[in-house]
Amino acid sequence: MHRLTHAQFETTSWTLLADLQRSDEAGRHDALAALAERYWPPVYAYYRRSGRQHQEAADLAQAFFADVVLTRRLFDGARPGQTKLRTLILRALKNYLIDQHRREKRRPQGVSLSGDAMHVVESHFANDDVTTVEQAFDREWSAAIISRAMKRCEQHYRQSGRERQWQVFEAKFLGPILHSTVSRPYADLAAEFGFESAQTAATAAHSVKKRAMTFLHETVAETVENPADVESELALIASTLGAL
Repeated sequence: MHRLTHAQFETTSWTLLADLQRSDEAGRHDALAALAERYWPPVYAYYRRSGRQHQEAADLAQAFFADVVLTRRLFDGARPGQTKLRTLILRALKNYLIDQHRREKRRPQGVSLSGDAMHVVESHFANDDVTTVEQAFDREWSAAIISRAMKRCEQHYRQSGRERQWQVFEAKFLGPILHSTVSRPYADLAAEFGFESAQTAATAAHSVKKRAMTFLHETVAETVENPADVESELALIASTLGAL
């Protein structure tokens, strides 16, 4: 049983969906921009793996959020406890790709894509071992979920004055997983971050690791239809990126 953290974080996916469904145009536009920033890497990866070049995939990703998410109101029927967001988005992507086959699309205004995030996705394609559009989508989806959960965890430790604990966890576990950095000895990390010994640094890192898994569990739970789906989504993340 995971203990909830009960901390204040960035807006949840379900809150953004509620904002997207309301009639106020400005609120809907802001919610669309936030959703696009959060979920466009897996959308972009899906279109890149489908055979589109860099710019065409970017245009399709932008058009998907404007045309399908906003105009066609993809999430109008989505409710916590009833919808798995990953499945809903993936199904819509497949249908939209069929709709847009061989058709020129004007880039919709007001939906911007992150150049830094695009660079990250492109770097994945440079050394790519996935073969299907679904695998490309799942990889970036998993990366986005982990990134959001770890940002929440980092915020929790920094706001509570335990920045050193977060830093040793990040250096020992998170960096090697997400950025392929070398996992350094605890003695070195203890000296760098001011711990009394390698053992105290290890204790701190493993304590944060346990809390990080709670944040990951909570973040995944925001995207699934019922609690039974959380474990299968976590298994997807583990098989796609490697378990924490």
